[in-house]
Order: sequence, then C-alpha cells, then structure tokens
Amino acid sequence: LVEHSLGIFPLQSDTRQKIIRLVSNGSWFDTFILVVILFNSVVMACVDYRYVDEEYTPRSDISMRNYFVERAEICFNVIFLVECILKVVAYGFVFGDNTYIR
Repeated sequence: LVEHSLGIFPLQSDTRQKIIRLVSNGSWFDTFILVVILFNSVVMACVDYRYVDEEYTPRSDISMRNYFVERAEICFNVIFLVECILKVVAYGFVFGDNTYIR
C-alpha cells in the first residue's frame, strides 16, 4: 500500500486503517458489492422498451417499471461511487503498487 493515499491519508491513520479493513478482500463489503452488482444487472434487464421516445430512450413518465429502474439506477450509482471513494482512500488512486487504478 502507498504511504499516503491521495497525498493526505497516511497509512498509519486510524481512519485509513478502518477503511482498509472494511474494503479488504474477503470482507462483507466485497460480498455486499457483488450482490449489488447482480441486483443492478437484474434491474437493468427489467427496462420496458415498449415505452420509448423518438430516440429510443425508455420513458419513465408512462411506465411505472421504467420509473422504478430510473430511480434504482441513482441508488446503485451512489453505492458504486461510495465504493470507489473508499477504495481510493484505502489503496491510493494511481501512483504506487496495488493502487485502485493499477
């Protein structure tokens, strides 16, 4: 792991150590993210393409299913954003061994 994640979180920091334990391989966090990925895939497959606009974008104003999918995607995006932020703080972003991007 890099000495300072993003240049501001030292490896010895209590906060960073807790985040590292949270996102480490084999933790409940990994299992949670995998379940969210699977659920997100199922929700994406539920889009109702009978109701689309002229650009073939699903319409959520006349389809309750598309409305649910649209709202669920916002929740999934927030979960994946939090995952990304936690892993960047834990492992570092790009410079160093075993960072998030590498």
